[in-house]
Amino acid sequence: MSDASDPAAVRVWRATSTAAVTVLDGLSPACAPFAVWWDAEAGRRRELRTPEHRAALADARQVRALAGVAVAQARSQCKAAREASANPLAARRRAARLAAKTAKGRRKAARADARAARVTYPAGLYQRALQAHAAHAVPAGVVSWLSSQDWPVEMSAGLLGLHAAGLWLGRRHAPVAPTAEESVSVEERQLLDRLHPEYWTAHAADRGLAGALTTPRTLGPGGIRCEVRLDGTWTVKALAAKTDSVRALLGARTALRLRITGGARGGWAVLTLATRHATDGVSAAWTASRIPADPTAMSVGVDTETGEEVLVAFDERMLISGASGSGKSWAARPLMATAHLRGDLVFVDGKGEEATLWDGICRVAVTAAE
Repeated sequence: MSDASDPAAVRVWRATSTAAVTVLDGLSPACAPFAVWWDAEAGRRRELRTPEHRAALADARQVRALAGVAVAQARSQCKAAREASANPLAARRRAARLAAKTAKGRRKAARADARAARVTYPAGLYQRALQAHAAHAVPAGVVSWLSSQDWPVEMSAGLLGLHAAGLWLGRRHAPVAPTAEESVSVEERQLLDRLHPEYWTAHAADRGLAGALTTPRTLGPGGIRCEVRLDGTWTVKALAAKTDSVRALLGARTALRLRITGGARGGWAVLTLATRHATDGVSAAWTASRIPADPTAMSVGVDTETGEEVLVAFDERMLISGASGSGKSWAARPLMATAHLRGDLVFVDGKGEEATLWDGICRVAVTAAE
């Protein structure tokens, strides 16, 4: 047997632990609605189980018991009246029948009052669950004893285990590992908590987002990322149109960048919150070192979410559009510099504004003659 400190054993253990956590993170959102319903129902029952409601239930049961005794006495009177006279129209028999009818009416009303009192003082949800499991396990045990088969008892134990596992998974908070160099801020902690499936499920309907369910969220160098599972009534476009509702549900500030894009598979969306930037501490100045080694590509900058270079095709036509002052020239300069350093730049500028920067560096044309 290998020692536990063996590096290979440690790697296997870490890989197994990571796989187990990943599986649990995937199962937790599916069980979250069940756990939310269970906790809400259990809380409602706890609030109703007051001393006043318990006293009312005890009184209603006592009245019901007395009504049952009155019905039994009325039946005895009817029997004695029939034995005393064979005439069904005799006064004694008619009086006994009227008393029996009245007693039955009172018993019916007492039973209704007892049921209403039982509703206002319900049994605990765990009590009901144990009763339900016992109602399944006891007959299963009898069948197992009569048929010499163990599967009914095993099925009862399995149902009980699934019940407990569903509650545990639904209440489980997926761990969020912060980056090594930074801790989670107060704002990020609030957003992470509100993106948790339990909170989201409990409050999404109030914002018109019922049917969209969040999954375990991650915190990376570019901020928070969370996949959202969509039911048949939602599309990525429809969810993106509810960005204001999502922002209100999360309590996110207006200036915080929030994006909703399509996921890697159908029926899924990706919600990103730019609480931080992967380019923090990185110079925004473009240098020749950012020119890709691939001659068919060129870099326009760095993605603030992932920290990766954003590449575009070098040998294809490109249209850069935008309002005046939106940064078209600044966006084009890294591309022009790449083309110049590769020896392929010819700059035609009909307005002549940008040409003054490139005159003497590359071939520039402003007028028709040029």
